[in-house]
Amino acid sequence: MRLGIRTTGRRVRARLRRRARERHPERLRLLVPDLRAASAANRIGATRTLLDAALATTDASGVDLDVLLDAGYTADVAHEMRRITAYVREHGDQAARTSASQFPRLPSLLGTLDGPREDLEQRLDAWAQTPADRVLAFKVALAMKLSPALVLLAPHVTPADLTVPQLSRAALALWRAGANDRGLELARAVPPGSTASAKRARMVTGEHESFALMESGWTVPPRRDDGPVYPPQAGSVLHVLHNSLPYRRTGAANRTQGLLSGLVREGYAITGVTPPGFPYDDLTGEAARAVVARHEIDGVVYQHLLNDGVVLPRFPVQEFIATYSAGIIEHARKESAALIHAASNSYNALSGLTAARELGIPAIYEVRGLYEEVRRSKNPAHASTPQYAFASHLETLAATEADHVIAITDGLKDTLVGRGVPADSITVVPNGVDTERFRPLPRDDELARRLGLEGKVVIGYLGSLNWYEGHELLFEAFATLHERHPDVRLLVVGAGARLDHLKRVRAKLGLEDEILMPGSVPFEEIESYYSIVDIAPVTRLSSPVTETVSPLKPFEAMAMGKVVVSSDVAIMTEIVDDGRTGLLFRKEDAASLVETLERLVTDPELRARLGSQAREWVVAERDWRILAGRVAGVYRALGIEPGPITQRV
Repeated sequence: MRLGIRTTGRRVRARLRRRARERHPERLRLLVPDLRAASAANRIGATRTLLDAALATTDASGVDLDVLLDAGYTADVAHEMRRITAYVREHGDQAARTSASQFPRLPSLLGTLDGPREDLEQRLDAWAQTPADRVLAFKVALAMKLSPALVLLAPHVTPADLTVPQLSRAALALWRAGANDRGLELARAVPPGSTASAKRARMVTGEHESFALMESGWTVPPRRDDGPVYPPQAGSVLHVLHNSLPYRRTGAANRTQGLLSGLVREGYAITGVTPPGFPYDDLTGEAARAVVARHEIDGVVYQHLLNDGVVLPRFPVQEFIATYSAGIIEHARKESAALIHAASNSYNALSGLTAARELGIPAIYEVRGLYEEVRRSKNPAHASTPQYAFASHLETLAATEADHVIAITDGLKDTLVGRGVPADSITVVPNGVDTERFRPLPRDDELARRLGLEGKVVIGYLGSLNWYEGHELLFEAFATLHERHPDVRLLVVGAGARLDHLKRVRAKLGLEDEILMPGSVPFEEIESYYSIVDIAPVTRLSSPVTETVSPLKPFEAMAMGKVVVSSDVAIMTEIVDDGRTGLLFRKEDAASLVETLERLVTDPELRARLGSQAREWVVAERDWRILAGRVAGVYRALGIEPGPITQRV
C-alpha cells in the first residue's frame, strides 16, 4: 500500500511540475528536479530533452548552474558544453552559487581548451588552480571529446572522481588516444555486467586481451586436403559483410549492393551474411522490432544473424571469430556455397577465412579500407601504438591467407604489397555507381525555390562531414569566391562529426545565408539535390587514408553530369582526368581552389562539357555491372563458374 501511495505521489508531483512549466516556460528552476533525476539515473535521452528545454529558459534565478554541467556530462554530446557555456555567460549573474559551484569557471575553461594544441599543456597548467579544477577540466574535455586534453589531464584524475558512465567513456577515449595504461586502468575500475558502461569498458579490456593473438602466432585453420565437406552448388557465393542495406546506407553498403546485384546478373547465386546482432547496434524501439532476418534486394539475398538482438562485441577478437565463423558455416552449408567472399574489416575476413578452411572451399578478402590507417591519418602517433600493430597484423594475416585479394584502389594494393602480400594475388576493383539510377535530371525547381537557390550557381557537397574532407578549406575558398561573385551559393548536405564545428565556421565567416546546411536527407532524395547542383567539390586533405581510399560520392555526381572539382590527392587523380572529366586543384591550397572554382562559376559551357564527359566515362568504366564483371573474372580464375540459380525458400 505504501509503495502505491509513493508512486501516486510521484506522479502527482510530476504532473504539477509539468503544469508549472507550461505556465512559466522561462523559469529554469521548474526543470531542475526532473533534470537532476534524469542525469543521476544516466537516462541519456531524457537528459538531452530536458537539457534542451533548460537552455531555452531565460530566468535562472535561484539555480546553481552546476545542474547544467552534470546534465552535460550525462548527455554526452560534444556541442552541448558550448551551449551550456553560452547560457552561463548570459544568465550566470542571476544564478545561485556556493563556494563549491563550478559553473563560474566554465567560460574561462572553454577558452583554455579551445586554443592551439601546441601549448595546451601550458594553458591548462595556468588555468588549473586546484586539483578540483583539473577534475573539472577532465570532465568537460570528456564531454566535448577532446582527446589531447584528456591525455594531459588523466594523471590527475582517479576513478573515484568519475561516475561509472564517465569512467567507461574516459577509458575508451584514452585507449583510443594511445594512453593505454591509463585507459586500461579506468576500464578495469568499471563494474562488470550488461550495462552500456560495462560493454564500453569491455571494448578496452577485450582488445587488450586480443593482443595475445599476435603474440601467440595464431592463424586460420590449414586448408583441407580432402576437398569440400559437401558438394558445392555451382555459382553459389556467400558474402561475409560488416553491414548492409536496408539497415545501413553507407558507402560500403552501397558498394556491396552494386557489386552483388551485378554478380546476380552474371549468373551467380549471392547471399550476404552480416555479423551476429546486426543491425541492432543502430536500431531501437519500433525500428528494432521491425527487423527481419532474411530479405532480398534486386536478386541479392541478405541473411542477418540476429542473435536474439544481442550485438556480438568485436573484442576479444578470438570470441568474435569463433562465433561469427560458426554462423557463416551454418549458412554456407544451407546455400552449398562454392566460395566465401569477405569484405573489410579483418575481423570479418578472418571469420570468413576460418569458415572456408573448415568447409574446404576457397575464400576471397575484399579490402575496402584499413582502419588503422584512418586512425594514423588523424593522429600520426597512433602508428607507434600496440593497437596499430595489432590491427595491421590482422589485416596482413587476412590478406596473406586469402586465396585471392580484391582491393578497391591501387593505393591500397601498394600498401598490402608493402606488407608482404604478393602483388599477383591482388586484383583492383574500384568503386563505382549505378548509372541507371544516377543520371542527368532536370533541375528540381521546387527544391531550389524552397532552399532559396533560384537563379544561383550552386556549389554542392553531398556526403559525410569528417575531418579529412577539408570543408574548412572549402568554406574559406567560398568566402573569397562569394565576394567576387555574390550569386554563388554553397550547399552542404550531410551530417557527421564536424557538423557543429562547421556551423561555427560558417557563423564566424558571416555566411549563414550563403552556406546552406540542411543536414542529412533521405537516400531517395539524393538525386533531387544533385539536380540543383552545378559544381561538385571534393576538397579532401592529404593523409594516408585520403591518398589511397576512394570515396563513392564523386561517381554519383559524375553520373548525373555534374562537374567535379577535386584536390589532387593520389586517388582522385585516378578518378578525375584534369580538363576532361573534371578539374583538379592543388591539395590544401585555398587560392588554387578559388581559381579552379571561379573558372567554372564563370563558364557554364565548360561546366556542361566536363559534366557530360564525366558521365560518359563513368558509364563506360565505373558502372557497377562492369565492375561486377571484373569480380566474376576473379571467381572464374578460382574455378567458380556461374550456375543455375535455384529457388530459395
